[in-house]
Amino acid sequence: MRVLVTGASGRVADGIKNHLEGDPAYEFVYLDREDGPDVDHVADVADYEAIRPAFDGVDAVIHLAAYPTTDGTWEQVLDSNIIGTRNVLEAAADAEVSDFVFASSIHAAGMWEEENKPDIYDIDDDVTVTVDDQERPDSYYGVSKAYGEDIGRYYVEQREFPEQFYAIRIASIRAGKYDNPYGDAELGVELGDW
Repeated sequence: MRVLVTGASGRVADGIKNHLEGDPAYEFVYLDREDGPDVDHVADVADYEAIRPAFDGVDAVIHLAAYPTTDGTWEQVLDSNIIGTRNVLEAAADAEVSDFVFASSIHAAGMWEEENKPDIYDIDDDVTVTVDDQERPDSYYGVSKAYGEDIGRYYVEQREFPEQFYAIRIASIRAGKYDNPYGDAELGVELGDW
């Protein structure tokens, strides 16, 4: 399976490279707005004409390119997260790519946490948020991720391609040796916080 990864220089793409690169089931093709050692296509996702050739001959897309933090202004998330996500979906549709994975974020539903903290952090707290609960973005970044989920549904329901759209609400990604379930605790111990 030939898989195009946007945002190839980001932290999530590093995880794909570390865990799946070399698996004979996948051939990865990388797109990023800046050149790098693994980058096959250099283009900004906000520029449809520039990214479109990267989608030819691809079976699946993993869309990771985005302004990555909740402190972003509308202007900061607009090009990469709103226009870019639409462009990547349109290019996938035009190239007849069947599967699309969208890196969403827990921030698409972040107001559930904001409204219920600090009690939500207790083990015995009964607040549960599922895919059946409505989106409640906590920032422009969260709004852009909710938009990505919604426009992905639109493409699957209204267009021929992509045939499948998967939105994964990522809670957090840690770099390097802290990219494990105990990473925050390990870092806290090393920093002397605990």
